[in-house]
Amino acid sequence: MLGLNEKIERSLLKIFLGVVGLVFLLGAGGYFSLSAFRAWQVRRWLAEANALINEHDYKHASLDAQRVLELSPEDADAMRVIARSAESAGSRSAIEFWRRVAELSKNAERDVLAWARCAIRFRDAVSASKALDAMPEPGRRAAEYHAMRSDVALIRHDLAEYEKELLEAKRIDPQNKKYDLALATLHVAANDVATHEVGVRELLDLRDDEAFRRDAMHRLADDAMRRNQITRALDYARELDGSPKRDFSDRLLLLSILKAAGDGETQSLLEQLEKETADDPTKVGALIGWMNSQKMSVEAVAWIKTLPPTILAKRTVPLNVAETFMATNDWDGLRKFCAGTKWDALDYMRNALAARALREVGQVQESSQDWKEAVAKVGTRSEQIFGLAELARKWGWQNEAIDLWWLATKDPINAEKTLRMLYDFYAGRRDTQELYRVLVHLEKVRPRDRAVCNNLAQISLLLNLDADRANRLAREVYEQEPKNTNYASTYAFSLYLQGDVKKALQVLAGFSEAELEQPQIAAYYGVMLANSGDFSRAAKFLDLGEKASLLPEEEKLVEKARLTVARR
Repeated sequence: MLGLNEKIERSLLKIFLGVVGLVFLLGAGGYFSLSAFRAWQVRRWLAEANALINEHDYKHASLDAQRVLELSPEDADAMRVIARSAESAGSRSAIEFWRRVAELSKNAERDVLAWARCAIRFRDAVSASKALDAMPEPGRRAAEYHAMRSDVALIRHDLAEYEKELLEAKRIDPQNKKYDLALATLHVAANDVATHEVGVRELLDLRDDEAFRRDAMHRLADDAMRRNQITRALDYARELDGSPKRDFSDRLLLLSILKAAGDGETQSLLEQLEKETADDPTKVGALIGWMNSQKMSVEAVAWIKTLPPTILAKRTVPLNVAETFMATNDWDGLRKFCAGTKWDALDYMRNALAARALREVGQVQESSQDWKEAVAKVGTRSEQIFGLAELARKWGWQNEAIDLWWLATKDPINAEKTLRMLYDFYAGRRDTQELYRVLVHLEKVRPRDRAVCNNLAQISLLLNLDADRANRLAREVYEQEPKNTNYASTYAFSLYLQGDVKKALQVLAGFSEAELEQPQIAAYYGVMLANSGDFSRAAKFLDLGEKASLLPEEEKLVEKARLTVARR
């Protein structure tokens, strides 16, 4: 009987283990099947996204890439699609996306180059430098790397560095004449006569190369025009105009030189270009822009009236047309033009320009409504926000520009840059309350930035706002960097306001006389000395403090200290 029970127990155990094993295998199989399915989904979405990119359907390509990132947040291929889509759409956010791609691919050369190239496109020298600094060692020996370094130097207007990097690129790849053209362009623009002559000879040499003939001729004609060598410029421009590779910019250059020379051919060429370009929005915009630059806006208005409304609403043509109306102070004409066809991606500008026209004719309420619509249409797209803000600033619409800058701070990518711009603006106006507002936001973006925390503490103390937090920030920053006079000054001021003047002076006692004599530091030191009864030294430092650019609240502190010294 005992043996039978043992057999039954063993059988049950085998059955139990078999069931458990089967469950495990089914579970594992299900897991691996799910993983395989997800991997298949990722491959399908990426393939579809790349196909859509090639078809220029960036919106749907990005949607597929986002689906991939939901399943695989570290997928460099998906992030690459998003970066390409953003860049193709003309969005500065592409710079940050490419940075993330480079991070995910562990700084693969092609991704670092794409990051740098994108930053250069948007003229962001800081981001471009960061990208190139991340380049692996082998990539640093390539000509393209140094060519990009030269582009960054050019953005910074560092012509010496620009030339140095171009020469290095040429040394590595001497057969690439793009570098010869760039160097020749640099040399021909020089004020130094000898360097300019070198540039001219270099361009004349490149003129003999069919691949670079057009570019060299255009630069020679442009240089001669700039130096008022009209006859020579006209010879170059006519030769260029006879080239089968000429483009519309070459024709406009010839038109400019003919007009400068007072040549009778100017009007006939202008009329010819008006006829030839009437159905090409890009060329129409360029020609209207040329007429505006030549103070021919009245003639431009006459031509505009002959063009189809559909052409006037495409690409950048509306902006050139609007500039024409503004140049002639034809506000009613601008108002009517803006009331017409929608301007596709630039429709927010239509509302903005309508707002300007309406305000100029005294319709303030209607103007305000159109401006609100313009702001609503830009949404949170930082490029458009900055463009609209710059337009408002040029018009003298300061409040509208400031409101747009604050709107731009909601974009995480541009928040810091915009807040620092607002900080400089309010510092210039000596607006302490608004400086506090900026610093509160900036501290959230850069919570570990000592300079930001120090400034927030200082402004908070001046305004007597959130004093406990201000005192804590001042102390923490000082303790992290006690040799920094600015941080020490803020901490000492914090102690002074808490009534501990003796300790406040001890904090500053470790600095040299020269360091304390810096105007901004001297103002605070003088205030504390006056309170401590050291009137002679207080007077000296208060005098030095007058050279500082002080906020109104700081001026009151200094003035009060002066009265204390005067009454001693």
